[in-house]
Amino acid sequence: MPVDPHGRASAIDIYNNDIHMSNDDYIEADGGVYNIRIMNNRGVNAAMGGLSAQPVFGGPAYYIGNILYHGPKGAPFKFGRPAGVFVYHNSVFYENRVGASNMHFRNNLFLGHDDPSRPIMRISNSTSVNSSDYNGYRPNKGVENNYNWYVPRPGEPPNYSPSREDWENHNNLAGFQAATGQETHSIEVDFDIFEDLQQAPKSNPWKVYHAMDLNFNLKAGSKAVDAGVVIPTVNDNFAGKAPDLGAIEHGAHEVKYGARWITWEPFYR
Repeated sequence: MPVDPHGRASAIDIYNNDIHMSNDDYIEADGGVYNIRIMNNRGVNAAMGGLSAQPVFGGPAYYIGNILYHGPKGAPFKFGRPAGVFVYHNSVFYENRVGASNMHFRNNLFLGHDDPSRPIMRISNSTSVNSSDYNGYRPNKGVENNYNWYVPRPGEPPNYSPSREDWENHNNLAGFQAATGQETHSIEVDFDIFEDLQQAPKSNPWKVYHAMDLNFNLKAGSKAVDAGVVIPTVNDNFAGKAPDLGAIEHGAHEVKYGARWITWEPFYR
């Protein structure tokens, strides 16, 4: 890392982009240091992962309000052991498989592909300074233990490479909540929380999807509506009794993705 603070990658905003067909990840904050915000981006079709932080040197790096759809070969967040990462209000159509230090998840949606080899959640916390709550998960069918969690035991040093025996594995959210004290306000969801949306099937990873054909809006009265927690300066303008889960607040103003001067949609046709 450069000794001169002016040579460090800091105070960076990447927001409201509409990303179609990425060879690797939609957006990478790799090598960033602090005050990085990746917000309100929509990514559809990625050959590998979604949003990357491998690594971030201390943070904070914020991933807020992003939509990540159809990346069958990767993970939504490619976190290569960063530190200081905050993940809020994302709608994610992948399994959540990450490892980091000082990592915090709130008000996200994770809906998996029903891949029998992947749990819906596999989080490796390198230190004890991590938290996750007020999220929505769709467990993968046919997976015995959908919730996998690792955190160093009290008094243990940071561990960036836990062994198989170190993990806690739980077959349902209730068991995970009781054992770890995490996700105590989180819920399990399905695609019926959306107005009209289905998962991209794992059986056809080469299919190209178009953002204009996908409806990411939550259905009125669904389990994900009003199921979040207030995060000051992040979701102060929520529309109901409480913030919704995911990237799009039901009843709020429509998010504009892509260049503001383009009047046709989608931008790539």
